[in-house]
Amino acid sequence: MDKKDHISFYGRTQFEYVIVCLFIFLIFAVVTTSLVVGGGIGNIRNVPSVSGTGSLSETITMIGEPKDTILKVAKVSFSGKAVLDSNIPSGNWHIKFFDVKDDILDNSEFRAAEITSLSFSSLCGNSAHIEALGKLNNQLGWIAVLDVSENADSSTMRIRLYYPPQNLVYDTVSEFTNSGSCESQTLVDSGSLKVNSLTPP
Repeated sequence: MDKKDHISFYGRTQFEYVIVCLFIFLIFAVVTTSLVVGGGIGNIRNVPSVSGTGSLSETITMIGEPKDTILKVAKVSFSGKAVLDSNIPSGNWHIKFFDVKDDILDNSEFRAAEITSLSFSSLCGNSAHIEALGKLNNQLGWIAVLDVSENADSSTMRIRLYYPPQNLVYDTVSEFTNSGSCESQTLVDSGSLKVNSLTPP
């Protein structure tokens, strides 16, 4: 074999070697990605959680001419997610009080610093109870207690605020119409809630 044949032979062997290596690497990458993605999906499905965004609102109808007028007299909005991983709650919730009976709460905001409790039940459909320690308008020490339920065609919620922890300052049951569900919860009239308890309601 002369030098030219040797170079040609070596070139073909090196090319084949590179192709084999790339093929093995590709298989390894696909398998690894599948395991990671599959594991991630599995974790998401296997962690109980509550999430959602929306608002509660209360309206009254003023009878008049030429037509009736609907006035919004109270509104509270919310957004957040809480998860229960290895029985340890975590997450974040944000609640905005636009106009409520307690004037000191008008246009105030509660932001959770820590989810201290998260539990699930089938009391009102697929239900959850959340307790969060946080700030109201940057004042730490407020506690928000949320009872939420998800049913086939609706979501309901009740929100309570405590400050200090033993003193009830506000409860949505005091001014929002009870949806007829248990726990004095109010219909979520925009947005939605998702309660993933991992057990049938």
